Parts: sequence; structure tokens; C-alpha cells
Amino acid sequence: MEPGVWIAVIFGGILILGGLFGTLKSGIRGIAIFAGAGLILFGAFGPDNVKNIEVGKEGVKITRYQPTQQERELALNLAQDKPSPEIEKEGERFIEQAEERTPEQRSPEDYLALATEKWRAKDYDAALADVFAGMALNPKNIRTKASLIHRKGSIYYFLEPNSDGMKFYTVADRTPRL
Repeated sequence: MEPGVWIAVIFGGILILGGLFGTLKSGIRGIAIFAGAGLILFGAFGPDNVKNIEVGKEGVKITRYQPTQQERELALNLAQDKPSPEIEKEGERFIEQAEERTPEQRSPEDYLALATEKWRAKDYDAALADVFAGMALNPKNIRTKASLIHRKGSIYYFLEPNSDGMKFYTVADRTPRL
């Protein structure tokens, strides 16, 4: 982490402690706690990772990177089992950009593209980790969610019974069995 981010996190902690244990009026104490929590959130996500922070009645809302419609369509087309050579060529650039983003910045479409690339390279355990990371973001786009689920199924089809991915499956995937 950059030094400025560390300073923000430390100052946020001091504000929270001052708000909890200080002798100030309760209104000022509340503001100190709230400001401290905001600084710690800023530090946790990093200044480059947070697109927007909104404060409202529901609390603090942090917005992630959102792909454009063209990027979303490219990721969905790239995730097909046999995409065209043109889509694969366009997808290489998108995958490079997704790899450059930090995990906090990545969108579900980024994880879908990364999982697909690793699946094609037969790195099933790493592909499965990317699928779970994408699913953990609870994608709003139903096609993205369906593609992640499809990719998860195609990965399980090729996994060895005693692989790390199958061990991870038993812990991470709590799909009800009928």
C-alpha cells in the first residue's frame, strides 16, 4: 500500500478511537466515528480501486469498476465454448486489461474472461477460483451469472476427483442437493 493510504487508515483508526473513548459531545463523537470508518474503507479499497463512495440512509455504498456494454458482450462471447477467431483476438486485449486490474477493481465479466482463459489452458483449479470470485460479486447481469455457472460446470466436468478444486468445491459451493 502507498504511504498516503497507510496514513489515511491510521488517522481513521485514531478518529474511531477518539469518537468511542473521547470526552467530546456525542454528535461530534458520532461524526469522528463515521469519518474514521470512511477513511478505513478508503484505505481498504485503495484510492485507485474505488470508483465512487456514496453516503446515505442505507450506509456507505462503494461502487466497483463497471464494464461498458461492449466489454460485457465481448466477455460473454469470449466465454462461449468455441468463439470465433475474431472474438478470441479481441478477447486477448480484454483479458490483459482484466489481469492488470486489482481484485478489488475486477468485475464479474473480468472474472468470467479470466476463468475462461484458464479453463482453455487446462488450469482448472485456477479457473474455478476465478469463477467463485466472479460469483461472489453477485452479478446483476443474468447472462453473466449464467455464463459463470456454465463455466463452473464445464470446469467440474474436467476436474480430477482428488484435485484441489474438488476439495474447494466441497467447502465453497453450498448448492442444495435434491
